[in-house]
Amino acid sequence: ATVTMADTVPNVMPNAALELSATELKEVGTELYKVGEYAQAGGKYAEALSRLPPAPAGAEAEELRQKLRLNLAQVYLKLSSFDAAEAHCDAVLAADRTCAKALFRRGQARLGRDALHEALADLLGACKLEPQNRDFRAEHNQLRTLTAEQPALANRLQDLAVVEEKALR
Repeated sequence: ATVTMADTVPNVMPNAALELSATELKEVGTELYKVGEYAQAGGKYAEALSRLPPAPAGAEAEELRQKLRLNLAQVYLKLSSFDAAEAHCDAVLAADRTCAKALFRRGQARLGRDALHEALADLLGACKLEPQNRDFRAEHNQLRTLTAEQPALANRLQDLAVVEEKALR
C-alpha cells in the first residue's frame, strides 16, 4: 500500500482559514440581523466567535472577536437579554477600556435591567469618548432627564432590586 502525504498530515485548517470562516459567519449574521432575525443572527455570531483561535491571537482575529462581541451585545439587547448583553460588553471593555460602543451598549443593557445610575455612568463615558456621536448624546440626555424628573425612581428601583434579590435567595 502506498502512503500519501494526505495520510500522514492531519487535516488541520490554518488560522487564516478559521478567521475567514468566522468572517463569513459574521456576514451571514449581519444579513439575518438586518431582516429582524435576531436569534438566528446571534447564533451565527456565536458560532463565528467559537471558530476564532484562543486569545490572544493576531490583531485581525482580536478585532473580529471584538466586533462579534459587540454584535452579540446588540442582538441580546434586541432580545431583552440584558445580562448577556452586558457580559459581552464587559468582555470587550476588558480588552479595550476606550471602546465607546461597548460602553454605550452596556449602558443600554443596564438601563434595560433598571440599573439607572450605572447606565448613566456608561452613557456619559461613551459621550466623553465620542462627543460628536449624536446617538450617544441623545440616549444620555434622555436618561439624565428621566432621572432628574423622577429622582426617587432610581432609589425605588434600587430598593426593588434588593427586595427581589433577598426573595430569590
